[in-house]
Amino acid sequence: MKKLLLLIAIFFGCQIINAQSIVKWVPLSEYHELLSKTFHPTEEGNFGPIKEFSKELNSKAEALDVATIPQEYKNQKTETTLTILKKQTK
Repeated sequence: MKKLLLLIAIFFGCQIINAQSIVKWVPLSEYHELLSKTFHPTEEGNFGPIKEFSKELNSKAEALDVATIPQEYKNQKTETTLTILKKQTK
């Protein structure tokens, strides 16, 4: 019984360590958060937030650099989408 509990504890411990070691792409999260705050109100005809935060949204898009893409996201499709995203944000 103790061995089973030890194995379960080791298994879950490894899962937690593995989950914590995953690199998060912070600039993408920041861009998405700001985009949510500005884009969703425009769907309802409220263009105030997009006008107010347009410069900040553009700077967050520019911070999404191909060189800083985490390995888990790095592929040609992501790089192409990132290039298009920067152009469309401007």
